[in-house]
Amino acid sequence: MFHFFENFFWILMINNLCLSNECKINPILSSNQHDNVISQVSPKNKGAVIVPKKRGAQKGHVVTLETRRRISEAHKGKNKNYPGFWTGKTGEQHPAFVHGLGKTRDYDSQKYQLWLQQVHDQFNYRCAITGDKNDLQAHHIRGWEYAPGRYDPHNGILLNKKIHSEFHAEYGDKNLTLAHLKQFIKERYDKHLMLDWEEGNHQPISASEIEERIQSQRDKKNQEFKRLVCSNEHLFIKFVDGDYKNVHSKVIIKCPKHDRTQTTTVHNYTKCKAGLKCCGHQGQIDSAKNRHRNVDGTFK
Repeated sequence: MFHFFENFFWILMINNLCLSNECKINPILSSNQHDNVISQVSPKNKGAVIVPKKRGAQKGHVVTLETRRRISEAHKGKNKNYPGFWTGKTGEQHPAFVHGLGKTRDYDSQKYQLWLQQVHDQFNYRCAITGDKNDLQAHHIRGWEYAPGRYDPHNGILLNKKIHSEFHAEYGDKNLTLAHLKQFIKERYDKHLMLDWEEGNHQPISASEIEERIQSQRDKKNQEFKRLVCSNEHLFIKFVDGDYKNVHSKVIIKCPKHDRTQTTTVHNYTKCKAGLKCCGHQGQIDSAKNRHRNVDGTFK
């Protein structure tokens, strides 16, 4: 009897809302969808509807018609100049456009990675200002547009991520000098910055010296990779391109255990726990055999 009166009460509520024109048609929904919405009138707020088929944080969220009207009015005439709103706008027309060149702007990934490592080693993996070991970023003392110092480790300094962001927020990204960095450190942290190379006449590192360092780094990575192959009981055949260049270099390796020769990359081989697919698949089979099963065949 109680459920009968409860259902009868809600039927009267829906009829009153529709007759009083407080539950209006949603112009965004089709007629069929609107019928579903009418059946979900919120009992707590007159004129409110629960928009169906919402997921996540918006699931079951009650939006009144008055709220929808106010949102619409608030967006009229607004300057919508922010990323994500300009659908279909690309290139210089997009508000997030910077230079449009990406990493093709005279960017050498190997030289840059070497520069990062040398800057970290130079400052012993500590922030030059606070001595912090966490959230470190390498900063170009003279900006990226200064080509001679682009990959020069003496043109880099190790800073905490927060300090690095604060500096660029104040001085921007272009036409930066050592004087800007010193002034920033003096004003913000009341410290005097003195770099080791300032005591002498520093000359930018030459291109030939950078190439020598890169080749030395390649030789080191090459030897480390061959030792890894040997530790996995595999036979190193050769690099497809003749020599090790980077982690994307293709390499031919033979697995004596399964008598298979496979071509992979240095990156994929080092990331794979067993090195090659055949050994990884066999490891999964052996692991499954050693695990105990329930009566129905599932693993315990």
